[in-house]
Amino acid sequence: MTLDDPWLSAFVPEDPDGPLPAIGEHLRAVFACSRRQVRDAAEQGFTERVARAPAMAIELTAPPDAPPDVERGVDLQEVGAINDLAYGNADHGVERTFARLPAGAVHSYGRRARGGRLVSVGLAFDRGDDATIQYVATTPGAERAGHATAIMRAALAHAASRGLATTTLTASDEGRPVYERLGYRVVGTVELWRRRG
Repeated sequence: MTLDDPWLSAFVPEDPDGPLPAIGEHLRAVFACSRRQVRDAAEQGFTERVARAPAMAIELTAPPDAPPDVERGVDLQEVGAINDLAYGNADHGVERTFARLPAGAVHSYGRRARGGRLVSVGLAFDRGDDATIQYVATTPGAERAGHATAIMRAALAHAASRGLATTTLTASDEGRPVYERLGYRVVGTVELWRRRG
């Protein structure tokens, strides 16, 4: 966040006064803003909440097998293009942003249709013992065919092979049932706040 940036994301635990789930204290580092950061953000005018989504986590005690048809190392610009298509971003902002990322900065995954066209993607970012899985998207018309589940299974298996203990993510309404079937549980809420003006 920069001082002229109008957006702020924050993690709100399910029970702010209670202990974090058994998944571990490191979730605070993965998701959370400190009280000082929240206070500073409010003082900077971040007062309009524009979105909320469940923050979910899973321990990698028994990761699934990776489906053989999920590719690793998919071109990041392609991952961005699929996200823009899936979420209706006409400005191709995700594609342009991902095109600038260094290839080794993230772990990327993709699944192709029979004709070779990329239909589903996802990314994982490692932090400590956790991989946060983000930007899981499926092209319109290819939904509900198990593509996102295959991407997630590959990302979970790969995270476990790297020796990580957990994975975390932020769920959309459409994605939450997929993640719950894989064993994820809600550990809090991620909120997006905007500064007025």
